[in-house]
Amino acid sequence: FERLWEAFGHGQPGKAASGRYEGDVAPLFFPEQGSANVALILAELSAAAQSIDVAMFTLTHDALVNAVLEAHQRGCIVRVITDNRQAHCKGADAQRLAAAGVAVRTDSSFYAMHHKFAIVDGRVVINGSFNWTVQAANG
Repeated sequence: FERLWEAFGHGQPGKAASGRYEGDVAPLFFPEQGSANVALILAELSAAAQSIDVAMFTLTHDALVNAVLEAHQRGCIVRVITDNRQAHCKGADAQRLAAAGVAVRTDSSFYAMHHKFAIVDGRVVINGSFNWTVQAANG
């Protein structure tokens, strides 16, 4: 996240680091029947005590965005990177986050900022192919 955060608006990011990490892993698949997987993500966001960093192609899932806003209101440092074309689409919440005081950056490249991950308190990574949209959650 730091590499992307510093790079957007300032040239091209460097090559990504690689490595092997150990710890608890919970695979979540979308779309899902019900909302158990979204509830797990909401629980992680709601448990944030220090920070939430989000790199997400598109943000339109109100419950997830509200959890990020609530963390910001609790005093957590919240930073969001999203795709510049998706940031202004109908229902996109990037502007709402920025208006609430959340640090939001968009890419300015020709390519899509197609990442889909969040880091909570520097210890929990939520990563996958899931855009934070109701359509992606419910199908």
